Amino acid sequence: MENRIDDNDRESIGALFRRLRLERSLEIADVAAETRITPEIIRAMEADDFTALPPLAFARGFYGLYAAMLGLDQEEIIQRFSDEYKRTDTVTKSGGLTAPSWQERHVGSMASPPSYSFGTIFGIGLLIVLLIAAGISWYAGYNPASQASKWLRGFQQPPAEQSVTADQQTPQPQALPNKPAPAGEAGVAPSEPLVPPATTPLAEGYRYLLVAEFQEDATISIAIDDQTKETVSLSRGTIRTWQARESIGLELPAETAVRLFLNGITLPLPPATDGTISLTIPEYLLD
Repeated sequence: MENRIDDNDRESIGALFRRLRLERSLEIADVAAETRITPEIIRAMEADDFTALPPLAFARGFYGLYAAMLGLDQEEIIQRFSDEYKRTDTVTKSGGLTAPSWQERHVGSMASPPSYSFGTIFGIGLLIVLLIAAGISWYAGYNPASQASKWLRGFQQPPAEQSVTADQQTPQPQALPNKPAPAGEAGVAPSEPLVPPATTPLAEGYRYLLVAEFQEDATISIAIDDQTKETVSLSRGTIRTWQARESIGLELPAETAVRLFLNGITLPLPPATDGTISLTIPEYLLD
């Protein structure tokens, strides 16, 4: 049965709710479990703290639920709440309702722009520039390591030889004497001068171009990128070319007579260890 409100008109709705709850020996938690209203809102309702309530449409519903639980007339409680609400300072001169304080705080925090430090903005900008530069280098096949090596080796180039007249010219010594060809094979003519490797273009997506000119027979081992290392036997005068995207690993006997060019630049051989010359590109360029 719903109870009519008669002699209780003098006390506020919040005081009425609190008195009836205590008369029934109910805790706020009991009311919250029954009505599904949070304890914070129940305390605000009993304290007549309208500024701590949610928007008016929701607040009317909460007052109706609380009234139904206490056996009060819901429509009468809701109408009485509306009248008390209008008498508070939340009514503007134009007759509109101002937002409750809790709503204003939340809306204000959502509207405030995020703050970023100068260091954060600078770091993000620098990262974007580096990513763009790396993408351009990859697309164009530009290798910073090989360019740095070329720049450093430019300081080590020997001075240009002075031009001499035809009478002053002397025969150039042979780099290595020609070995006799094995029995049953025709003699192999000395190798022609190697065409500058720089004229050989790199395929798209490749970073390293290794050219080897062998001036005597040799057996070498070579590994390109992540491929399995293979052993190759080459005869005197052979010119071989390999292209790689990431790395080149080369092993050859210490006494091998060979000239190496990497991306058009002469590549000196490292010292032999245990009778074997080993080098890995690009690590060898950075040593």
